[in-house]
Amino acid sequence: MLISSNIINQELLEFQEKWEARRVETIISLLRLTLANKVGALDGVMLDRLMVQGHFRNKGLGTEALVELLAISNKYNFITFVYPSDGIGGDQKRIEKFYTSHGFLYNKGETLLFANYPGMYYLPTLLLKMMQGN
Repeated sequence: MLISSNIINQELLEFQEKWEARRVETIISLLRLTLANKVGALDGVMLDRLMVQGHFRNKGLGTEALVELLAISNKYNFITFVYPSDGIGGDQKRIEKFYTSHGFLYNKGETLLFANYPGMYYLPTLLLKMMQGN
């Protein structure tokens, strides 16, 4: 599984450490999800948490961190998964809007891609082009 290589793990660890020092808490885990058609599975990372601490909010740090993570996603061609939740504060609709503004898709309806996963996903540029036949 390409996603579990030491290089990617190291880059994700460095990402987390960098953003923790800037007061942005991130929790990222590797995973593999089964496709909705049950024919295969794809590797990716789960962004379990992206939370800017207290008075550091509303300064663009969360956006900056997410953009950097998605650049890593594009670099290694892996899918990024999120399950937006207001469980630790914030407004659910605002959180979902944040992710959709960065290209995340809901895993339902016409964009259903993964079995038994109710969250959202971001497809890296290369994978998206392959799926579109370009």
